[in-house]
Amino acid sequence: MLEIRDLDVAIGRHTIVSVERLDIPAGTRLGIVGESGSGKTMTAMSIVGLQPNTAVVSGSVRFNDRELVGLSDRRLAEVRGRDIGVIFQDPAKALNPMMRVGRQVAEAIRLHMDLPRDRLRARVLQLLTQVHLPDARSLMRRYPHQLSGGQQQRVLIAIAIACDPKLLIADEPTTALDVTVQSGILSLLRELSVERKMGLLFVSHDLGVIQTISEVIGVVYGGQLVELGPARRVIRQARHRYTQALVSANPGIADDEHLGEIVGRQLDVIPGSVPALDRFPSGCRFRGRCSAEIASCAQPPEISVAGDGHIFKCWNPIEVVAGSEGDLDAAS
Repeated sequence: MLEIRDLDVAIGRHTIVSVERLDIPAGTRLGIVGESGSGKTMTAMSIVGLQPNTAVVSGSVRFNDRELVGLSDRRLAEVRGRDIGVIFQDPAKALNPMMRVGRQVAEAIRLHMDLPRDRLRARVLQLLTQVHLPDARSLMRRYPHQLSGGQQQRVLIAIAIACDPKLLIADEPTTALDVTVQSGILSLLRELSVERKMGLLFVSHDLGVIQTISEVIGVVYGGQLVELGPARRVIRQARHRYTQALVSANPGIADDEHLGEIVGRQLDVIPGSVPALDRFPSGCRFRGRCSAEIASCAQPPEISVAGDGHIFKCWNPIEVVAGSEGDLDAAS
């Protein structure tokens, strides 16, 4: 469905995104994870032409055999919403505070579908009900500030799926929500993806959230895809040192029964922070923060294949020892 080849996004002299290959088959849920500033959002937004005006995009992004790179703003606007839906990070900023909720959902439909007034209203009501908003008929007449953060996010989801897109891009849609509401949004997105056979590109800095919703996980650092593979394999058999560092630093998600496994657990810390664009080292961009750096790391790493669709880019990868099924141990 979506095929990315040699995608580069540059601002001035600096390349901020460089993705050699990334595919999202129809109906697949792909999670993109990395620290703040690692290039996750820029990677996702450049797919639909929502990168900054000063950015220059090159390479290929094909959606259902249609090339998106190089399309005019008008042509891209036809794709966004109709074929590819987008959920933005902050619903309070994404929604128009001066427009009633029902009208905002209807506007998204009007842009791509020609429906008579009665069918349009019915469609809006149906969408608000599908995203599990209570008393949808009354909610249509409210303004965004009259809704909770979780309700606002569900309205954004209703807008994003209004025209039955084949792919939904969700840019950290649960960041501003508490844990209980976050869980409900994740369940809703998973449910919609399965029911509609809709692909999902989910962006988050939270590895626990990514693990919960994704079938495939891509790890991004310095605008580069450093590891990609089936979710369980990437989490439990990480090969790239940055992926391992993220796993070690993340407490995960546990229910009440297993909460004791997390409380009091010593978490590792990734030293330093993501550098500014002009401060990344040559070769592997993570090497200045990596405790396993070797001389080869000064050269750009090549793609290695671990099997089962699992790829990574690391000169000194983690050697994985596979035990019995479901019991995987990693040794440096």
